[in-house]
Amino acid sequence: MNKESPFVSVILPIYNSEEYLKDSIGSILNQTYKNIELLLLISARTNRESLDVINSFTDARIRRIYRTPEENLPIALNRGIRESKGKYIARMDADDISMSNRLEEQVNFMERHQDVGVVGSWVKTIGTGKSFINKALTNPEDIRVNLLFYTSMVHPSTMFRRSLLEKFNLEYDGTFDEVEDYDMWVRCSVCFPITNINKVLLLYRIHKNSKFQTHRKEVRDVTYKIRLKLLQKLGLNPSGEEMITHNSLDPMEGENVDVFLKKEGEWLTKIIKANVRTNVYAKESLSKIIYNRWYAICGANTKEGLVVWKKFIQSPFFHINKPGHIWDCIKMFIKCVIILQT
Repeated sequence: MNKESPFVSVILPIYNSEEYLKDSIGSILNQTYKNIELLLLISARTNRESLDVINSFTDARIRRIYRTPEENLPIALNRGIRESKGKYIARMDADDISMSNRLEEQVNFMERHQDVGVVGSWVKTIGTGKSFINKALTNPEDIRVNLLFYTSMVHPSTMFRRSLLEKFNLEYDGTFDEVEDYDMWVRCSVCFPITNINKVLLLYRIHKNSKFQTHRKEVRDVTYKIRLKLLQKLGLNPSGEEMITHNSLDPMEGENVDVFLKKEGEWLTKIIKANVRTNVYAKESLSKIIYNRWYAICGANTKEGLVVWKKFIQSPFFHINKPGHIWDCIKMFIKCVIILQT
């Protein structure tokens, strides 16, 4: 490590994951950008196998921070940020792999865009299931709107600007044992632009022990609460049924798809009208994200055949001036026809 303070502090929480840990730590130590420190936040419950992997590294840039049993993940992350020394703070997870140029790309981006407080990237999934590239949004206003429906940033791909976290007194909420990142993005997006680099800079592992696989109900309940707060800022006070509609891509068991799509369309229209009154979001970005949501809803129900395609193109959302919507129309038509032929 250079004698000067490290430019980038990478914070990597560890709770077991011994089979992936060597590759994860190695991917940070082998970055093309060298002026870093790597803070390992080691859980009090970490097993011997993981500790052996950690101790096999002798790189002087590694700092070990041992968490107490009382420290949940967000509290540990806050401690890591406080004890770090970098101008920029990057997140990493113990089961993922950073591309060798990740930190260099993100530092260069942050140096060119002094107003940006958080930058993530596209990620490629590895592990369980078919691999795909998550092409996260890059326009900060689009991301801010998209938080109504999705987290919009992949946590272990992100880098923070320390000065803006300190300026706005932002840290993880210690009461969030799940999706602490989602809550963080919502609060950050109010204070400064958050964005993503449109390059794959992280391999994001999905496996049976992933948090979203093992804590599905807890994750769902917390995300619903976050989205409810965002809707309330729009001046909406959704009923329980409307919250189900807001968070659903598929009809409930036994529900007719026509009825489901009608409810979804009415709810999305209600969001647009609420924004006209409150002006919380830029109209162009809201229109784009509402279109994307409508496409996702209809796309999730192509198994119902051409009736869904007709609903898609007949909706006023389809006529929002979005590049590529004609191609979306063709793709959905093909999917619906294929379903009819199977």
